Amino acid sequence: MIFYTLDYTIEKTLRQNLSAEQKFLKSFSDETFSAKDAKFIYTKITDHKWYVSEKLKRDVGMMVAAVDYFENFHETKAETPRSQKFYNSTRQVFENLSMTA
Repeated sequence: MIFYTLDYTIEKTLRQNLSAEQKFLKSFSDETFSAKDAKFIYTKITDHKWYVSEKLKRDVGMMVAAVDYFENFHETKAETPRSQKFYNSTRQVFENLSMTA
């Protein structure tokens, strides 16, 4: 039996056993990723860091790369895929054109 809230928090934190990638991603998003997904996304962020650094001709750092990746490229489960968004917007344009013709 745990008597103090702080003891409970410490025990809960120690029980989580998150990988380094999971801890890193947790600091930039509200999502909790599985170890496999965290490793995949971490490699995507490191690749993104390299591309952005090459484009800007300077080192942008992991924090900037991670924030940029989550803001511009990462799709959460609640979002529809980008290809579906493009398909829907293109479909609406053609429907509007056919209604005016």
